[in-house]
Amino acid sequence: MNIFDKIFGRKKTIDTAYQTDIKMDTLEDFAKLSSDNRMLALMRFSDRQQVNINHFAIFQFAILSDPNKNVKLTALKRIHAFKEHPDIMPMMKKFMAENDNNGLEPYFSMALSRLGIISLEDLNTKLNS
Repeated sequence: MNIFDKIFGRKKTIDTAYQTDIKMDTLEDFAKLSSDNRMLALMRFSDRQQVNINHFAIFQFAILSDPNKNVKLTALKRIHAFKEHPDIMPMMKKFMAENDNNGLEPYFSMALSRLGIISLEDLNTKLNS
């Protein structure tokens, strides 16, 4: 607390824009969240010691269908947590082939590298070009 807060009695306001306890049972619940809360949910799902394989569908939706670019970037940054999921490689290869992903760089290339789809040399080439 600084001196002006002490003198004038300013109280800190709490930002309630973010939900602290996001509960979701379905992909529809995730889609109904604000973009900030969708990003927060993706961060929470991937920051656990062991990810819940059922959350892969949420990450898949975020990358393939979410209208918000920042949500897509958040999912791309963390998708490597699902590296063992059988559907991740086909999904990412198809996404790479069908889309111009320049707007998602450098997170898209970093995701491909972390998943082993492109080499570190390819990643460095993309990042330095």
